Amino acid sequence: MEGVDVFRLEGFEKGELIDWYVANGYVLVDEVLSAAECDEIVADLKKINRGDYGCEPIAAVDWSAGADRLLGRYMYIGESHAYSSVIGRYITHPGVCRVLDCVVGAYVPFWDGGYKCVQTMFVTKGPGGEWQPLASGRAADSDARSLVDRGVDRAGGYDQGQWLFVDFAGES
Repeated sequence: MEGVDVFRLEGFEKGELIDWYVANGYVLVDEVLSAAECDEIVADLKKINRGDYGCEPIAAVDWSAGADRLLGRYMYIGESHAYSSVIGRYITHPGVCRVLDCVVGAYVPFWDGGYKCVQTMFVTKGPGGEWQPLASGRAADSDARSLVDRGVDRAGGYDQGQWLFVDFAGES
C-alpha cells in the first residue's frame, strides 16, 4: 500500500510502530499469522457458515466444507470465539498479543498489561470486495470506512480494535 508503513512482526522497532499508531490511529503489521494459520481460520469460518457448530442463528446447509461460497453466505457473524475453539485460540495468539502490547500501551495510562476480549466478528465483503448497500443507500456496515478504535468506553475503560485479514479481495 503506497504511503502506508507496513511493519513486519519479526524485527519491528517498537517505538516506530507506536509512533505510527499514535499519529494515524492504526498500524499494519504483516505476517502476524502464518499462511497455515490463515488457512486454519478460513477452514473454520467455512464450518461456522455451513452451520457445523449448531449455533441457532446459522442454519445448516449441506454444501461441501471446502466450498468458497460458504465465506460469502453471511456478511457478519459475531462472537464466533464463543463456540469455535479455533477462533478462540487466536484471541491469545502470541503475534496478536505482541502488537496489542504496543498499541494498547500507547493510550492507556497506568496499563497493567492485561486484556479482556469482549467481541470477535467475521466480516466479509461481496463479490469484487465491494460492500453491499442497504435499501437506505448507506453502506451495509459502519466498518466500511476506516476504523480508528481507541476510544474510552462507557465503563471508563479503553477499547481497542484489531483486525486480522486472512485474505485480501484484490489478490488471486
